[in-house]
Amino acid sequence: MFTHQGASFMGPEYQTVGIVFPGPPAHPVRPVPAARNIDWVRDWFDAYNSKGPDGNPGGPRAILDYFDRAQRFVERTGVRVYLGEFSAIDRADMVSRERYTRFVREEAERRGYGWAYWDDGGSMKAFDFKSGQWITPLADALLH
Repeated sequence: MFTHQGASFMGPEYQTVGIVFPGPPAHPVRPVPAARNIDWVRDWFDAYNSKGPDGNPGGPRAILDYFDRAQRFVERTGVRVYLGEFSAIDRADMVSRERYTRFVREEAERRGYGWAYWDDGGSMKAFDFKSGQWITPLADALLH
């Protein structure tokens, strides 16, 4: 819900904006009506608005749970993991995008996983192809 908030290419349940990383927000986010009509999305927002970092679906623990699942796969199979895409849409505030990007990149590297940022040249970009310039906070999160 954070990474694709307000994305025109996503369904109506993803059109709530103002979602920050990490959750919970300082002030509750009021989801769009379409988000309240889908059980898992309604539950996500209820938890996002009320739970602390360890139980928040929009916080670090939720991301670590995915990494832990991948790590169990590595340990069970010996197969290496490559994180092929991660990013956060420009509808999210830049501070949250930077925090999210840095957190995911650092956790992938801590576990020895290769990674790639999904830069679509549009709403998920970290590099502005027209100007030839990096978006500084995202470049710092990815490269430093």
